[in-house]
Amino acid sequence: IFEHTFTIPAVHQGYLEPSACVVQIGVDGRVGVWPSNKLPYVLRDQLADLIDRPTDDIVIHPTVVGGDFGAKGGPMDVPLASHLARLTGRPIKFVSTAQDDLLTLSHRHPSVVTIRTGLRHDGTIVARHVRIVYNTGAYGALKPSEDGMLTGADYAGGPYEIPNLEVEAFCVYTNQPPCGYMRAPGHPQVAFAVEAHMDLLAREVGLDPLEFRLRNVARRSPTGGEGLAAAVLREAANAIGWQESGPGVGGEGPGSFSATPLVGRGIAIIERGIGFGEGSSDITVNPDGTITVVTGLPDNGTGTLTVVAQVVAEELGVAFERIELVRGTTDALVTDVGSAADRMTNVAGHAAIAACEQVKAQLAPLAASMLGADDVRWDAGGWRSADGRFVSLEELAVEALGSATPEAHVQVTINRPRSLHRSYCAQAAEVEVDPDTGEVHLRRVASSQDTGTIINTLGHQGQIEGGLVQGIGYALMEEMPLEDGRIANPHLGEYKIPTVRDVPELITVNVSSVGPGPFEAGAIGETPCVPTGGAIANAVADAIGGPVLSLPITAEKVLGARLRANLR
Repeated sequence: IFEHTFTIPAVHQGYLEPSACVVQIGVDGRVGVWPSNKLPYVLRDQLADLIDRPTDDIVIHPTVVGGDFGAKGGPMDVPLASHLARLTGRPIKFVSTAQDDLLTLSHRHPSVVTIRTGLRHDGTIVARHVRIVYNTGAYGALKPSEDGMLTGADYAGGPYEIPNLEVEAFCVYTNQPPCGYMRAPGHPQVAFAVEAHMDLLAREVGLDPLEFRLRNVARRSPTGGEGLAAAVLREAANAIGWQESGPGVGGEGPGSFSATPLVGRGIAIIERGIGFGEGSSDITVNPDGTITVVTGLPDNGTGTLTVVAQVVAEELGVAFERIELVRGTTDALVTDVGSAADRMTNVAGHAAIAACEQVKAQLAPLAASMLGADDVRWDAGGWRSADGRFVSLEELAVEALGSATPEAHVQVTINRPRSLHRSYCAQAAEVEVDPDTGEVHLRRVASSQDTGTIINTLGHQGQIEGGLVQGIGYALMEEMPLEDGRIANPHLGEYKIPTVRDVPELITVNVSSVGPGPFEAGAIGETPCVPTGGAIANAVADAIGGPVLSLPITAEKVLGARLRANLR
């Protein structure tokens, strides 16, 4: 039985994109809001509750949000702007500074995670107890679940087969700044602890960290199919030459002290589900054959708006350039779950497909009339009669549709159920550690993930690379220390984030799988930032021969850990 405790600091959410909003009271008394917010319908309901007005009296105009990562999931300055607009009778505009964001917007929760695991002598895990304490700050702030807990506690077992597992998780009020959403809320903290703990267990039983994980990783998925965790692990390890020697790597293998600088390799793996909820889609086939798609999604840089247009183009068999995508106000659609929790492609994509199917059904009688047929079936961009004659959607639009043809317009709302599907992501890192200064230099990082169908290859890769860089900052440099109850680095001169010079060679390996999204797509938005801290920490521990139990991995911590390892 082995027990270890890990500590993780608070980090900033906004990533240099200040929040802003404009609120205007109309002559009819309705409240118009142009916010930096990724959950327009949630914001509408929150504001209605705060100012005691019906939701119909409030209209949210989605804007280009810019960087978000969780910071723009709450009302923030909108209620105050609304109050001032009502008092003054004038439009009110708020723009926060970077220092305002650093001091006042909610951060990622600092955490203390204690893990106690029981093993058989062959390295098989038989039992685990996990105690997670999240520091929520002075207020409840933003939480992804109604009970005020973070979803990261769900992942305390990791993607491993553990027959006996007990998890205790607490959100504790303190006098620190409030904390809230940040990309994969709660999960990177727990993943770092779980994966660093796994390396320590492997050392205790004399197994290679990769072999130890392969011995314990889940073989079946929650849906009953073959699990991909082992395949994803192997691909990440192979991508950095896990078993190979190389320049600077000691001949004794991982953990050797024979190289200067010290070189180590580490690996980590996580699993995540896919988001669910309500979504709406509004589609109009125009008389010139173009398609207008109205969506309630905000644009916060994830590429999902492009994905929605691609889905519609594929379903209706028209060129992507013929799709006009419109971000509707909260008056335009019934509801939408918004951008969060790896759900946008799944929910918005299926809503778009449902609307396309209804458009096809509604226009089928017009197609049959044009072809002089009793019945037609949809066939790759148009309708085909039983005798083989064909009319495309564009031909039908030009010939048979007027500016107000009711059959050419559809609005649907769906509710995607919670799925048991799990996606896996393994990352392997190789580092150099200066034995004199403790400085850590990343040589390369590989990310392997099972992907489902990739709808937008550029956006998909962008999420992987962006998540990796964010994880590098979390692992090596980002923290918000307190001195006398105040944040000690409340400006970007001292709060460090990765720059292009900090980014190593990034290797991506996509493992084919089947997801629950449209066209069997999976999810990628939040996953890549989660295992990075664990992989880098394990690589540093491998290089210096001693455990890393807290983030970020500063030079001071590295020198201290190496000294303790040598003293043993």
